[in-house]
Amino acid sequence: TFKGARDTEITSTFITTGAITAREFNIIGLETAVNRDQFSLQGEYVITDVKKDGSTNGQLDSFYVQGSWYITGENRRYSGKKGVIVRFKPKENFNWSKNWSKGHGTGALQLAIRYAELDLNDRSAGITGGEQKNLTLGLNWELNPMSRVMYNYVHSDFTSGTGTDNGTLNSNIIRFQVDW
Repeated sequence: TFKGARDTEITSTFITTGAITAREFNIIGLETAVNRDQFSLQGEYVITDVKKDGSTNGQLDSFYVQGSWYITGENRRYSGKKGVIVRFKPKENFNWSKNWSKGHGTGALQLAIRYAELDLNDRSAGITGGEQKNLTLGLNWELNPMSRVMYNYVHSDFTSGTGTDNGTLNSNIIRFQVDW
């Protein structure tokens, strides 16, 4: 079973293939990211090859592309040694001081946009899971390396595999995150 990802946990899954009888699934993905100063661009394309028993094989596709800009001038750091983007650190941590002469920090502000598509249909192989398209606009406030406040507006368009359950969902999501 393959399902459409949700950008919020308060909604149900919009699209799903249901159980697929197959002898093998091969998932191939290509991902890239570019960071330049306070700008970041990232994307991924994934193909899922479905090897079915005694019938036509199928293919499912998905991709996303996202960009962000740190208004306050920070950037996302990349570790070539580990091959990952490392924990973000604002130039100055948020600090609300009653005594303004001692200074205060603002943390970091980031604007972000993301577009994603998922196609769980391959009618020639008898797979009719549906299609989903999401556009996300975000504003993130990084208070310090361990906490942030995130706001996302998500616009989702979806078509079920049968074509009978189609719709649009607009979500406003606020998340407070603390980790250690």
